[in-house]
Amino acid sequence: MMKNNLKFTILCTVCLSFCLGLGGCGLFESGKTPEEWFKQTLAGLAGKDEFTFRGEEGLRRNEQDRFVQNMIYEGKLTQHDKLTMTNVVPKIAAHHGKDVLEMEGKEVNEVHLLRQKGDWMHINEDGKARTQASLSRFNPLEQLEAIHELPKEITEETAAARGTKVLKIELTPAAAHTWLSKQLKQEMAVLREEQVMAKGGTPKNKEKLEKVWKQGNDQLEQMLKQANVKTTYHLTINRKSGFPKRLSSKTYTRYTNAKGQQEQETLINDVLFSP
Repeated sequence: MMKNNLKFTILCTVCLSFCLGLGGCGLFESGKTPEEWFKQTLAGLAGKDEFTFRGEEGLRRNEQDRFVQNMIYEGKLTQHDKLTMTNVVPKIAAHHGKDVLEMEGKEVNEVHLLRQKGDWMHINEDGKARTQASLSRFNPLEQLEAIHELPKEITEETAAARGTKVLKIELTPAAAHTWLSKQLKQEMAVLREEQVMAKGGTPKNKEKLEKVWKQGNDQLEQMLKQANVKTTYHLTINRKSGFPKRLSSKTYTRYTNAKGQQEQETLINDVLFSP
């Protein structure tokens, strides 16, 4: 009897060593659902004191190949809740039928964000928090935190590189519409604060700016009323650490423009994380 127990113990030890040598053979993760993987990744990010990321954003209209808008941005988290984001808007030039990014004439912006009670706020030069800056829409932390709260379906992709897990996250149409509307309205509010309500300028000039802003805001509201939105994320996770390696997304929006014509926009976003 003791001999059988000894053989069983040796066999278990060998199997366990083999699994650990492979970084885990799925024995301890086989029962983990895609939703649990997502929550684990989000919890891991929330516990990080610092890390960096780099992303690209592009916008296409009416299924055209050419981007009508393109932006490169970077971010660095420090002290757990402080985030600095920098973006570069390069000039796009067409050469031989292809889009080429030219850094000449680029526009560079930088914002400082602080997480307060679950919200990311823009910090002024005087250190006071105010309305979110428009660049914060590309904050992947805010994106992931929003995904966590929104109705969605999470599934696991079968084709994943070794040592990684890829989750496909599809927001419900209503959730995608709600999230896009919130972000665009925040950007319009920031635009009004930065241009219309800014210090300096004559009352007459401010009145003109207010009129232009209101016209744009009314058009946005009308567009959102009839818009159909579909948003899909792909989250690549390091299986061993649970830390995200990549977050990509596509948002398709169909709406009626001011001329009563049907338009379609595709917003593509891709972020790479570095722990």
